[in-house]
Amino acid sequence: MHIDRLIVSMHTNFIPQQDYTLFNLIASGQVDWVPHAPARPQTEKARASYEKLWQPEEIMASYAIYINHNGPLSDVRVRRALALALPRDELWQFNSYFTPLQGIVPPTLPNYPHRDIWLPHKSPTPPPQFFNPELARQLLAEAGFPAGEGLPTFTLAGSQSGAVPTVLNIITQSWLNELGIQVETAQFEWNNFFNEMPSFNFYLRVTIANIPNPLIFLTPFDGGQLLRGYHNHNFSSLLRQAEASATLEELFALASEAERILVLEDQAVIPLFTYVYANLINLNKWESWQPNHRGLHTWVGIRLRDDYVF
Repeated sequence: MHIDRLIVSMHTNFIPQQDYTLFNLIASGQVDWVPHAPARPQTEKARASYEKLWQPEEIMASYAIYINHNGPLSDVRVRRALALALPRDELWQFNSYFTPLQGIVPPTLPNYPHRDIWLPHKSPTPPPQFFNPELARQLLAEAGFPAGEGLPTFTLAGSQSGAVPTVLNIITQSWLNELGIQVETAQFEWNNFFNEMPSFNFYLRVTIANIPNPLIFLTPFDGGQLLRGYHNHNFSSLLRQAEASATLEELFALASEAERILVLEDQAVIPLFTYVYANLINLNKWESWQPNHRGLHTWVGIRLRDDYVF
C-alpha cells in the first residue's frame, strides 16, 4: 500500500500556529504526509503531540546580513556592535524554523568544524556570543558613537518575498532600542540588485548549496563583489589554498580558518540563521521516507510498514 493522500505547498505565513488542523487530519488518518508544514506549536502540551509527527530537514542554506564597508561601518567595533545587538531569539519566536548561527557555513555540512549554533527550543536564553547588548554599547562608545550619537541613518535592504520584510523590521527595531541606531528598511528586486547594492549599508541575503562544499558559502565574500570595501589578504589566501587542497580534511580546515577571519576577526558579515523545512509524517506508519538537505522528495517507494496496526 502506498501513500494516496497528500497536502502540498503549505506555508507558515498562511497558517496560524494555533491552528492544529493539519495535525488532526494526520492523526485521524485523513492525510498521511504534509510537506513544508507550519512551525511547531509553542505550548508544551501541543508540541508533545505535534513532535511525534514532526520531521525536520535542515537545509544547506545560510542567511546573513552583508555589510558595505564604508564610513562608520569600516570600523570593526561598529560592525561587531551591530552583530551583538541582533535579536535572534525574536527571530526564532517569529519562525521556529530559524536556527541561529554564528558562522556562515550551515551545520548541515557533515564533518566540517562549525562555528557555534544556538538551539532556542533547548536553551531559551541566548548565549553571549549571540546576544550581548551591553558589550555592543561598549564597543559603539569605544568607536566614538555612544548611544548611536554621530552615526547616520543606515539602510538595511532585503527582497520582498516571504518573511523577509518582517525579519528586517525585527532587526532594525532592536538596533534602535539597544544601540540608538536609526535604520531604514528597503526592498529590492533581484534582477536589479547589483545596480542598487551600492546605495545600501546592509542587505539580507541567502546562500543555498546543492553540494556539501564550504567554499560555496565563503568565496562570494572574496574580492569585494558582495562586500563593498572588504579585503583581507589572509582570507583570500586561505580560499586559494582550500581550492587547491588534496583532501577533504585539508579543505575543511582551511575553509574553517577563512570563515573564522571573515566572521569572528573581521565581522565582515553578520550570520543570522539557517533554515529548517518541516514535514508532518508518521514514520511509525510509513517507511522509506528519508530527510535530505534539499527538502526534495518523491512519494514513489514510500510504503506502509508491515508491522503497522490500524
